[in-house]
Amino acid sequence: MTPPPTVLHWPATGAWTPADLSTAPLLWLDAQSIIGLSDGDTVSSWSAQAGSNPTMNGTCTYETAEIGSSPGVMIGGNAGDFLGLNGVSISTGDSVSMYQVAKMFVFSSVPGGFWRYSDHFNVVLGNRPFFRTTGGGDNFAPASGYTIPVNSSGTASPVMLGWVNRNAAGYDFYANGSLEHTASHAATVPSGSISYYGYQNAPGFMIKHAIGELLFFNYELTQADREKLEGYLAHKWGLTANLPSSHPYKSSAP
Repeated sequence: MTPPPTVLHWPATGAWTPADLSTAPLLWLDAQSIIGLSDGDTVSSWSAQAGSNPTMNGTCTYETAEIGSSPGVMIGGNAGDFLGLNGVSISTGDSVSMYQVAKMFVFSSVPGGFWRYSDHFNVVLGNRPFFRTTGGGDNFAPASGYTIPVNSSGTASPVMLGWVNRNAAGYDFYANGSLEHTASHAATVPSGSISYYGYQNAPGFMIKHAIGELLFFNYELTQADREKLEGYLAHKWGLTANLPSSHPYKSSAP
């Protein structure tokens, strides 16, 4: 079995992290914070950097060099492979923001969800990401969708994805720090607890992917905070080449 790698944990002295935000995320998970596991080991617990620790369900494994040379937590892509979330609650009228660094292995033509409670709030992947609320009655899909890199053999490039929902004013979708789609809609995010990450009720709805870092906020990130977060994630996970040339943190971390 491959021994645990030597991981250069972020941050460098004085570097900005999400802990510097004026309002903490409801959930912050970082695969680089996991210690003591070897390649392929089952992840039975994951200590959150903010919020409550998730419950690991099904096949969730530690992969030592999955996000470039850094580790990731693999969600197996089968029914029952998901993170059970605790304390990730939103109120009616909240805006929400979600960011993650991940590498995609498999998702079917049937859209599979990342975040889920009941049949309500989902961020879904088909060929393109969109929000779904109120039992799927409101689908907010890009007219011409950004195609997320995916490859079952694991050769797809890791990607930084972000959704900033402005509630009744609309939402923005970002990939690697670039605004890929913006939309207006009149739906209001319903109140409730987001109980699962990566869960649907049938294998055809699952997404097999490795998570590097995952953040959920119950508010709209300001432009300044969003750009800091993108710079932090890009420099930490080796994605700076993917940032647009105009990004304020293209050359140096915040």
